[in-house]
Amino acid sequence: MRSSEVGSLRLDQVDWGHRVIRLFRLKRRGLQAYPLVGSVAEALARYIDTVRPNTRHQEIFIGLQSPRRPLTPGAIYGGRARLSGRCRRDGGRRRSR
Repeated sequence: MRSSEVGSLRLDQVDWGHRVIRLFRLKRRGLQAYPLVGSVAEALARYIDTVRPNTRHQEIFIGLQSPRRPLTPGAIYGGRARLSGRCRRDGGRRRSR
């Protein structure tokens, strides 16, 4: 999934009973269903129940700092890059010698 698709993922797009996530794919311009694997379903449910702040927004992933609003694709990509070690510690700037 693209970071924009993750950021726009809404609570009503998760079908817990059928273990499916349904989302609109921008490039395909159509609805697509993905199986919700057990470990992902458990992690997602745990996040929603224990971490996700109470908010009027329907998007699943919400920032933890005020103002609490849906995460942007840049915030999702940046967090993923830091976790994978692809983010430079100097903020991405090249240093002159």
